[in-house]
Amino acid sequence: MFEKFIEELEKKAKENNLNADELIQKYKEQYEIGIEAGLSEEEILKRFKSVDEIINEKLNIKNKRILKEFNISLGGTIGDVKICNEKGNKIRYIVPKDLLNDYEIILNNDIFKIVPKNDNLKRHHGDITIFVGEDIEFEHFEINNVNSDYDMKNFNIKCLDFNFSNVNGDVVIENITIKEKASINTVNGDFDINKFACDKLVFDTVNGDIKIDNALINLLKVSTVNGDFVANGIVKDYSLDTVNGDFVVNHQKNSKSISGRLK
Repeated sequence: MFEKFIEELEKKAKENNLNADELIQKYKEQYEIGIEAGLSEEEILKRFKSVDEIINEKLNIKNKRILKEFNISLGGTIGDVKICNEKGNKIRYIVPKDLLNDYEIILNNDIFKIVPKNDNLKRHHGDITIFVGEDIEFEHFEINNVNSDYDMKNFNIKCLDFNFSNVNGDVVIENITIKEKASINTVNGDFDINKFACDKLVFDTVNGDIKIDNALINLLKVSTVNGDFVANGIVKDYSLDTVNGDFVVNHQKNSKSISGRLK
């Protein structure tokens, strides 16, 4: 049985360009330890993961890519921005040709940026689409938006910190996990967010409705001038500073809610 396990492990490791010798050595050593401990061959194999599970784990580690920075800063651009996942660990994009006159696009092993070359930005009338490999995670994720709608509902974001600055535009985000802090600032635009997890979220809005479903947030701070804020999920602690707007937090964990309007 163990010899068959090793044969299958070696075959699949080579098929996936993994280090077969290293894997075989590891499991032979674990097998010997089990024999010395008085376990039978069958008992040892039951404690091992399946060959497919071992290979998939190695492939996930091998294919995982961490970008230090993801930054999109759009000034005069008029058009929708769509960011979505695809298989793999690479980034590709489709942008209007005239965008390249005013913006620099940087893409290397550590960074993806679309940033202005200068302050004299022309208005562009095309949409932007960015395809991000599902095996990519980010240290710093930042978007600075003046006048575009963002569709990120098919984009699974995993990052260390997250910053979104929005002047005018509606934003849809689905499935985002932030290890540390998230900061969202909006002057005029609605945010519709689903499956949002982070340690600390600071939300500042002048005018716009904010809705977060399936939230998992340790600390939430909201400052709003005019607009409604609704969070459904688990929010352990929160504070509110508002001039005019409804604030609702529905705690799914204990079925309690708090709401209010301050003027």
